[in-house]
Amino acid sequence: MPQSMHGPGSHVAAADQTTDPDGGLGADAEALILSLGVTVGDRLDGRYRLDRVLHTTGPAITWLATDEKLNRPNRIHLLRSDQPRAEAFMAAARAAAAMADNHFVQVLDAVPDEGLYYVITEWLHDGHTLGEVLSGGPVPVTEAVRITTELARAITEAHDQGLAHLRLSPKTVLRTDTGEVKILDLCLAAALTGTVSRDPLGTDLSAIGELAYALLTGRRPQQPEPVRPSELRSEVTPQLDDVVLRILGDGPAGPQYQTPTEVADALAQLPRPRYEAPLPSTPQTAPLRHQQTTVMPAMPAGTARTTAMPQVAPSYQPAPPRPTAHGAPARPGSYDEDEYRPRGGGSGAGHSGSRGSDHGGGGGGRNSSALIGIGALAAVAAVALLAYTMFNNSGSKGNQNAGNTSTSNSQAATTGSSQAPASTDVTAASVSVYDEDNGKEGSGYLVGGQLTDKGWVTNQYCGPNPTHSGNPKSTGLIFDLGSVKSISSATVTIGTAGAAMEMQAADASVTQVPALVPGSAPAGFKSIATTDAGGTTVTLKAASPVSTRFVLIWFNKSLPPVANPDKTIGCAKDSGSRYGDSVMSVKFNAS
Repeated sequence: MPQSMHGPGSHVAAADQTTDPDGGLGADAEALILSLGVTVGDRLDGRYRLDRVLHTTGPAITWLATDEKLNRPNRIHLLRSDQPRAEAFMAAARAAAAMADNHFVQVLDAVPDEGLYYVITEWLHDGHTLGEVLSGGPVPVTEAVRITTELARAITEAHDQGLAHLRLSPKTVLRTDTGEVKILDLCLAAALTGTVSRDPLGTDLSAIGELAYALLTGRRPQQPEPVRPSELRSEVTPQLDDVVLRILGDGPAGPQYQTPTEVADALAQLPRPRYEAPLPSTPQTAPLRHQQTTVMPAMPAGTARTTAMPQVAPSYQPAPPRPTAHGAPARPGSYDEDEYRPRGGGSGAGHSGSRGSDHGGGGGGRNSSALIGIGALAAVAAVALLAYTMFNNSGSKGNQNAGNTSTSNSQAATTGSSQAPASTDVTAASVSVYDEDNGKEGSGYLVGGQLTDKGWVTNQYCGPNPTHSGNPKSTGLIFDLGSVKSISSATVTIGTAGAAMEMQAADASVTQVPALVPGSAPAGFKSIATTDAGGTTVTLKAASPVSTRFVLIWFNKSLPPVANPDKTIGCAKDSGSRYGDSVMSVKFNAS
């Protein structure tokens, strides 16, 4: 049985919907997670420590876990053994484990464990789903051809061994930072979702065609008569048009291909273009939510492996800028089922990862000599600045600070004994959830009792005011400062602008995180600062410094609408909007 690090009644948080839009943050997903009886920090088989929920698929919860014996991360699908699909799931795992082709994410183990079944698979630290890759728009034509060819070869190998995927989509195909194509959950996804087909080969072949179309155009093909890809993107040749349309079905281009091998062979015979129009510069794909997120930066810009290509003005419009999701700036976009086009939730960093190895990022290596010159000037400037800083610091006593503590901006510029003591930033010893409900909302985002770069994310709600059982509630985090500090303010970075927040402090006599009091603030706390709706950087300033060890930062009023709502949450009066926010970082100022 799982070994728990928590006492009775401890539960996991709502599912982290960072990998699969089919997963949910609503009550159904939470109930499924709770029914398994495991939580963050539990160990399976004495070695697999559960770190956070990734998503739900059918009756299974998929976790990111750490194999403490081999010191490596893994994905774990976990479900109850009495589920109707449990036996089919275990049989699928045994079949998929025999697949030796390197294009498939490996199944490492399948374990029955007193009422639970779990399947362990490898975790790719540098993988990105095609959904993430496509969040910046279509990929270069040569890259689309390469990925489609590799998919066709891989699916051929699977069917030669009597295995079908049946759930190929932008969510189950990955591309690594080195360009490898990897396929997630062979046999497993179909078993968990109850997917069956009278023509497994045809099902997988059609999915390859849809992916090829999406890679070239950023859209799902409209059936029964898809628009020719060249009408959406001028770089697509008529020959490539014909191949893609023949993967999808019979038509003017010719009869449908019957096997993935025919597809791969047809693509191999296409003439390789001398160059193609550069794709628009787009934000960088955020860390893969199927994969380890500490993580996997996309291939850095400037790593082009080719010389500069001629620049041709693109004949299509770039995708519009993507808004920041409420969950975190480090979240990739997701896709409507009808079109593989971004619908928000993207990262603000550059999207070189979706450019392909032949182009090395938006711009394709233009003006390389100019860039070298600029780089040299930048290096000289950096050396000069470093020398100036070292010289300046050698005579400055006002800038010396102990350990990792930094002074506030207003004090860092002042020196001399006549000034007041410098204020310092305080790092919390640990962080826990307090939400006037069960104290577990979004707790899966806290790793080792700390915020990570993914931040802490609320549930999504049907209305702007969070509720539980019809009653209003506040939701947020309690920060344990380790010892009593004199706190004067807190600077909070949140994911989405427009939320009202409150800061409460515990009496100095409080020595441990208070127990949950449903429907009310924690006992022994009092409000010391509030702020109305504002931007994504919120300053909560007390009227005077307060001595406390525990500080509560929470959303106590309306939440803003999220940029990329989870429509799987059923609402009695559905306006189409979902509401929520996130806390990305908190800095306390102690005087």
